Amino acid sequence: MKGNSRTPVEISDDSSSDKELVGNALDQLKKDLLKCLDKIQTTGHVATSKQHGSYVNPGLMVADTLIPLPLVPRDAETIRSVSRQAPFGKGDETVVDTSVRKTWELDHSQFRCANPDWEAYVSLLLDDASRSLAMSGVKAEPYKLLLYDEGSFFKRHKDSEKIPGMIGTLVICLPSKHDGGSVHLSHGGKDYVFDTDKTSDFGLTSLAWFSDVTHEVTPLKSGYRLVLTYNIIHEGGTRMSAGLVGKQSANLRAVLTKWKSTLPRRDKLVYMLEHKYTQSSLSLSNLKGRDRTVCQSLYEVGLDCGFMIFLARMTRTQSEDSYYDYNDCEEEETELKEVKTCDGQTLCGNMEVEEEDILGTDLWGRDPDSEEEAEGYMGNESMPSTLRYHDTVVIIVPVNELRSFLYQPDPRGIMSLINQALSDRPDNQLLLTSLLEILGKTLRKGSVDGTLLSNILAVAIKSENKTLYRQVVRACLKSPDARHQILKTIVRLAKERHMKDPHEKPDWDFWLSDLVTGTSDLSLTIFQKTLNYLDSLFQDNDLKDLKSSIEEWKTPILAKMVELKSSLTTDDYDFLICLLFTRSRDTSWLRDWFTPILSSRGSKQLVCALLRAVYDKRDTKILRKATDTFQCILEASVEKLTLGIGDFPYPGWSSRDHGIKSVEALLVSGVLEVIDQAFDLGLTQPATRLLDVSCINIHQSCPKPKAKKSFPCFIVIQHFLESLIVVLRKHQVPPLVSVKDMYITLLRTMLVADPPKRPTTPRGFTHKPRKCGEPCQDCNELNTFLKDSKARTHVFRMAEKRRRHLECLLPPQFFQCDTDKSRTPYGLVVTKLGKESQKDMQDYKDKLAAFEARVRGLRCEELKSLLGEELYNELVMLKNVPDSDGAKQLEGAGKKRKAKGELEASNSQRLKVEE
Repeated sequence: MKGNSRTPVEISDDSSSDKELVGNALDQLKKDLLKCLDKIQTTGHVATSKQHGSYVNPGLMVADTLIPLPLVPRDAETIRSVSRQAPFGKGDETVVDTSVRKTWELDHSQFRCANPDWEAYVSLLLDDASRSLAMSGVKAEPYKLLLYDEGSFFKRHKDSEKIPGMIGTLVICLPSKHDGGSVHLSHGGKDYVFDTDKTSDFGLTSLAWFSDVTHEVTPLKSGYRLVLTYNIIHEGGTRMSAGLVGKQSANLRAVLTKWKSTLPRRDKLVYMLEHKYTQSSLSLSNLKGRDRTVCQSLYEVGLDCGFMIFLARMTRTQSEDSYYDYNDCEEEETELKEVKTCDGQTLCGNMEVEEEDILGTDLWGRDPDSEEEAEGYMGNESMPSTLRYHDTVVIIVPVNELRSFLYQPDPRGIMSLINQALSDRPDNQLLLTSLLEILGKTLRKGSVDGTLLSNILAVAIKSENKTLYRQVVRACLKSPDARHQILKTIVRLAKERHMKDPHEKPDWDFWLSDLVTGTSDLSLTIFQKTLNYLDSLFQDNDLKDLKSSIEEWKTPILAKMVELKSSLTTDDYDFLICLLFTRSRDTSWLRDWFTPILSSRGSKQLVCALLRAVYDKRDTKILRKATDTFQCILEASVEKLTLGIGDFPYPGWSSRDHGIKSVEALLVSGVLEVIDQAFDLGLTQPATRLLDVSCINIHQSCPKPKAKKSFPCFIVIQHFLESLIVVLRKHQVPPLVSVKDMYITLLRTMLVADPPKRPTTPRGFTHKPRKCGEPCQDCNELNTFLKDSKARTHVFRMAEKRRRHLECLLPPQFFQCDTDKSRTPYGLVVTKLGKESQKDMQDYKDKLAAFEARVRGLRCEELKSLLGEELYNELVMLKNVPDSDGAKQLEGAGKKRKAKGELEASNSQRLKVEE
């Protein structure tokens, strides 16, 4: 690449049609931007080396022995005696292989540098290397002591990233006479050779390079090479200024400005960096050499021109069949892996990128970084391979296209961008507004932890963004921890504002109205817990000046929140029962405020739950006027509590449990419980009224027997009718026409409709036909045999697949199937076992027993008295179902009465004769 150019980049936009115009403009823009970015250079290199005639002696201590310098063989043997063969990284493993690496090492915990001046000297060496490599904000951490003896070497490799933030290696070759052991490095098509043996007699050599530079140590010919290695770690600090790439800024600004004018809807372009980075080290401050200068220029100039940059690892995947042409790719995909902000915060997950979005030509005209061979191919054709190309890229995005570029962004990443904007461009309202809008939408889509919400809330207050403030409050509502953290933040911010102007009364409606309204929408119980936590925060002495104002604001809030609720459910129960028990002695409040709201907005479940609580506390000091309270609520809620057929659960509803424990069934039993409790409290009139209107409503709303409508679950109906009989018996409730009509309707329509039919006994060996569901000649032949009352066995000669088809239709408990192999085609020998009719009869008996169980619990004198004997015998005793136990019982009782009558008549006639 060439040096800096003062000539502005020329950008052409010639085209002959709309489509060609866009295509030509994009091609030209990509060429101009690529040319501009490729010209941006750094003063640094990928590696550096310097020899030092004078140096600070480290005071090297090994095995409690001071090692003098220059190193002599005796001391070299001391070091080697306590060292180990140095391993190297191979994939995910660390292995020792002297054919790849042959040297001795000590971990940094196994030696020390005793000279107190050594650490400062290492800092000087690091500063010198940093200037050469254009590093800043770095430190050196000791890693290993290496000893190379004759024949030692280390083949080509790259230094692994041993800890997060590691960007390079510093090597200090201590005075020790040796020959050979040169360091050969290569990167980006350039090679470097650093010799350490030239001044090794009495001099020291320092070397440094970036982590992803390939290097090797050639075999040592003689002597000893003693090396201290350090990991170069980036610690952060201020970003590089745009002045470091100043001459390129004007060209870059021109290109970006042209982008906005010619292609306003282009949402991104991608530039491939020279180095590759791990996911954990990917941030602007960790970029190396020219990568950092390019991205710093893009960041600085981009913010001025309305652009932002992001970093990502890019993977290109190609499925290729090498048997044909090298470029014959069957599948191609290019994906950005985990897009990050400049400070390394994850912004969003993986996203696909089109090749037209990437700057450059012949993008994949190099050897792949990895290759996998597919499995399962045989023969002369070669196996298709999956080729992968890995790069690190910078993504350039116009601010006005951030919404379309970012897909499901992480709110932490957006907060990182906002903090950057507030720090670097506080006056850029377009950027800040766009980011705040994106952040608000992100909050609506997912859950966010309380700490992040608190930070966002502070930003909303700082930027005076009321919309975002409300979105933060709404986002915290469902999590108690998040609500508590947000309350702490609100109180802290309110306190800070109050301290700036103690005479200004806090506007608690501004600070808290969204929070209390939102929690009350969830439930009044959550609302009450929120207020309780708020009270606990104001116990702090630092907030005593605000306590009176918050108490004044809270006074009307309780009633206001209840009135704002359009509906009340069991989620509000804890709050309402506490309120009721506290103020139930206030008859006017109960009659004029609480009861009207409850009866108009409360659910049936809630009203039943409150009445149950009043009934349970009737004999305690908590509730002095339990009966009056119960009566007031019940009389106002009769219409609300009235049952209809729709209150019973239906099969197929979304409830997990459709039986007597379902939500709907519990509601029905809850209303019946209220009627029982009302009778128990002597409230006969409202109890009878609720019972009467419920029975009328159920009777009238029940579907007709032949109506094409679904019916409620019979088990719940059965349980309801049995429970109601218990209540009627317990309180000796006089017979009501409505109750009788309801029993008749529910029994006839649901419980005893469609009794099971007794199966007919087949003639001889007749069996029911079988069908496969398709027009099938084999099935027709099979059914002819099954209908034949005289045939017990038949042979079906056909191909194996057809035989298996027939055999699948024949249950083994009814048929025996064998194979006749006496001639071809083989035959399927089917023998009827004569057990099908027995099974049908057993099924009938089981169904009849289950059918009769529906009414067995209703066989009592109370229901017989209510229905009358004729209806009772028909609907409850199942007189018209011949095989039922009830019918047999009635038949037996009739025979006894007939026999008794005949006996009495016979005795009467005998007496008359004797007279």
